[in-house]
Amino acid sequence: MITNFPNIPGYKFERSIGEGGMAHVYLATQLSLDRQVAIKVVRFSGPEREALATRFENEARTIAQLEHPGIVGVFDVGRTHEGLPYYTMAYLPNGDLSKADVGGSNERIASVLEAIAKALGFAHSQGVIHRDVKPENVLFDREHRARLADFGISRTLHRDVRITDEGMAPGSAAYMSPEQSRGGDVDARSDLYSLGIVAYELLTGTTPFQRTDPLAMALAHHELPIPRLPRHQAIWQPLIDKALAKHPGDRFQSADEFLYALAPLQHSFEPTRVVPALKVRIGKPSAHPFLVWTLLASSVIAIAGLLWRQQSALPSVESSVAAARASSIEAARIDPLLTQLPARIESRHWFDPAAGSASTLIAGALSQSRSDAHLGVADDFVTAVGAVVAEAIDAGRDAPALALQARLREFVITQQLQTRRSNDRMQRGITAALERRMDVAEQSQAPETVAGLQSLLVADTALAPRWRKLSAQLVAGRSLQDNNGPQLRVIASGGVRVAMAVHEVTRNEYLQFQRAEPREHASCRELGSALGLVRRHQWNDPGFGQNGQHPVVCVTAADATAYVQWLSRRTGQRYRLPSLTEWRAAAAQLKLGQSACSLGNVLDRTDDRRLVLRDRHNCKDGAEHTQTVGRYQASTWGLQDLVGNVSEWVQACAPARSDCLDVHAIGSSWRSGSAQELLGVRGDRDVGEAALDVGFRVVREL
Repeated sequence: MITNFPNIPGYKFERSIGEGGMAHVYLATQLSLDRQVAIKVVRFSGPEREALATRFENEARTIAQLEHPGIVGVFDVGRTHEGLPYYTMAYLPNGDLSKADVGGSNERIASVLEAIAKALGFAHSQGVIHRDVKPENVLFDREHRARLADFGISRTLHRDVRITDEGMAPGSAAYMSPEQSRGGDVDARSDLYSLGIVAYELLTGTTPFQRTDPLAMALAHHELPIPRLPRHQAIWQPLIDKALAKHPGDRFQSADEFLYALAPLQHSFEPTRVVPALKVRIGKPSAHPFLVWTLLASSVIAIAGLLWRQQSALPSVESSVAAARASSIEAARIDPLLTQLPARIESRHWFDPAAGSASTLIAGALSQSRSDAHLGVADDFVTAVGAVVAEAIDAGRDAPALALQARLREFVITQQLQTRRSNDRMQRGITAALERRMDVAEQSQAPETVAGLQSLLVADTALAPRWRKLSAQLVAGRSLQDNNGPQLRVIASGGVRVAMAVHEVTRNEYLQFQRAEPREHASCRELGSALGLVRRHQWNDPGFGQNGQHPVVCVTAADATAYVQWLSRRTGQRYRLPSLTEWRAAAAQLKLGQSACSLGNVLDRTDDRRLVLRDRHNCKDGAEHTQTVGRYQASTWGLQDLVGNVSEWVQACAPARSDCLDVHAIGSSWRSGSAQELLGVRGDRDVGEAALDVGFRVVREL
């Protein structure tokens, strides 16, 4: 047993609660808030351990921004006294999915899959891929709600390499998509493949492919057909087949598609609601006439309520509260536990005070009996509160709407009502209210109105893409600047939404990086120049005059990557090189068709005395070599020097990564003549290659 705990100020360690691979998890108390937390401490080894530790911290900071009911959030990120990276998260006491007993219930399986899919959908909408969806990473909170943990962290722990490399456990290999196991780029569809494996295991008790080592497991995922489910689970087979398709293009393309396929299954599991038959003998008075008439009235109310619920998908607040009160009156006559319920419904004391609230009374009754009458009361309660939430959303009372919605969803989950039609009706009513708010936002085009919707849409994956599109249209060009960071402008076009530096990294900015983290200077030459073979220079001595506001040149893509990693640590935000797609989206806002010299610093006729064999632009931009940044016309989004001055390093990895090795130089430079494209790609480059006319700019992820 481990007795030597890590040293992290502000935390009191209690015990070890998990260990695997390079990570160790401890239960501790955060002293400042007197709350229990789980602390994951990671120990990297080898010459890359510091780079991996930094990457781990950056990943954890990114995950900390994911605020969703189905995601275990990150509270804190840092280093132990011994220098080991760690992060803290909520302590969930009810274990993980690998130890949970949910396999015997289709309803419970569907509920867990729905929770995971919604969490994945939200993360994917924020550009985060999980990469390690498996039962051990699905935890249950105090209310037994399934929540997904360790988002993105596995990318650092497993180093984005093939499963045969160090650090990859066979347990993870059992859930890996074919493309992930061979070390390829992964996207949302890979996570959904892993979710399909989890679904199969919940249904059968075992993963679809059984092998003893990671490599054999990977081959099985690539080559073996998808197994058939047992006959009694055959209804799930189409979903499993779609999720586990070998080729990503044949799978669910988004979590929304997965949820859409799951919804009909959830409805098919709901037991039929039957009104109990009453046996009353004619001609002989009942020994309990009051009870007979009470049950008869209750049955009539139940039938009427059922017919009403079938005919009205989105009831009004008045009608739904009236229906809830009517059913509670009848139920109170046959169940002493519900005596106070009509008064609570009348006063709309849904959840407060805790003792005697409507939700507490119904929960107590359901714990004693889940008869049709009791479930009917719960259904009417869910419908009524859902209508109140929708009304608050319509009225713009977002904070109370969010608070009430969270309490209602908690009630639905704890009382196992997820598969009831009342839950579906409640969700559709709230979504309809959100759609009405979205319509208003689209009509007003007011940024504050659009921004106000973000908190409401956190848990609504269906409307989130529509909101992101509208938000992107309104924020494009908005200025941002982090502490110790460059001036940025938001670019938004299609699927691109990042903050890009207004200008290229200058010599002064690069000098700060060199002083903080000294790095061996690259030796560079003019690419394509015969003199470059014998005349070598460095970033601080390029062979021509520069001041601190000129763009830095003679830096490799590896230098640029080291710079953005340093900048990320310095600002606490996630910076990287632009992707090819992002750079092109930014350049698309340039107003071309005018003199190149008004757009940027290109090869022109500023100095006609020089012997230049290439075709010059027939204009003068005022600079013979590089020029200070920000001197020429900006794009629509306020970005400068996309034309001329220096070509820029970009990465072709998708999604863009801070360690991408597939790099290009894009755009024109001070050496670009009239025969060269102003915005063209200059081909594949080695990360260790440098040139006198290639620099870089940075982007910050949003």
